[in-house]
Amino acid sequence: MENIFMHSGIIAVFYFVLTTLYQKYIIKEKKAPKLIAGETCLVFASGVLGMYSIEYLDKGILKKSQPGAFIGKPEF
Repeated sequence: MENIFMHSGIIAVFYFVLTTLYQKYIIKEKKAPKLIAGETCLVFASGVLGMYSIEYLDKGILKKSQPGAFIGKPEF
């Protein structure tokens, strides 16, 4: 479970840094830091929920299964 929070935290930090750089150098408009912090918290929460759903709620949906194929000598 701590890996989920760590990975989500890293994703949120990347989002914060990239959003700040985008606003500073690309669009050259300042957004309120409170809005950026709120969006970063939303990214963190969505990361936690997404990773939790993949790790704990997966019932074999994401696992690949081998297709059944007859490879032996026919018995008829």
